[in-house]
Amino acid sequence: MAALRRWVQLHRVYSACLLKPRCISSTAVVQGEWNKDWMPKPYPKTEEERKAAAKEYGLLPEDYTPLPDDGNGHGTYPQFPLIGDEQKDPYENWDDPVLRRNFGDPLHIYHESLVADKSDPAKYYRTKPWKMICTFVTIYMFILVSWIYSTQYGMLNSKYSDWYPYAKVGRYIRGRVLPSGERQIHYTFEPAE
Repeated sequence: MAALRRWVQLHRVYSACLLKPRCISSTAVVQGEWNKDWMPKPYPKTEEERKAAAKEYGLLPEDYTPLPDDGNGHGTYPQFPLIGDEQKDPYENWDDPVLRRNFGDPLHIYHESLVADKSDPAKYYRTKPWKMICTFVTIYMFILVSWIYSTQYGMLNSKYSDWYPYAKVGRYIRGRVLPSGERQIHYTFEPAE
């Protein structure tokens, strides 16, 4: 018991020395201030605004192209090609190998739909989409037609139609419900005479 008490005391001392207690000023929510701070700035109209936006996203001014100003409010956000995570090189030394991205890389505006577990618009499929649809419809129709033709045959064997020793079992007479109170009992707790 004394050893356990000593271990708890040492654990408290070490955790107080090594682990910094988390305070509210170090959380990401407070550092973000408000969601207006996360919004992109207005669409760049001059060359200076365009260069400032390119610097903000860590891009060269000649590589920076803002999304078109179509009224969706994307503002200065850069335009990237539609390349999903599956299309990126899996053997590159990524900072985040799951999402295949490096620290500080700007994300596509629709990044949540380009991750590896969702569809990839740039993916090359071995078969054409119309062949995939035709194969699916063919298999589905085969299963549907087989089921429709199999419904005309009963599931029960007619040789064994009577499963119970009497016509009246419980509250049922071969599928018909008896009025309540009528019940055939096949057991008794009375001693045999």
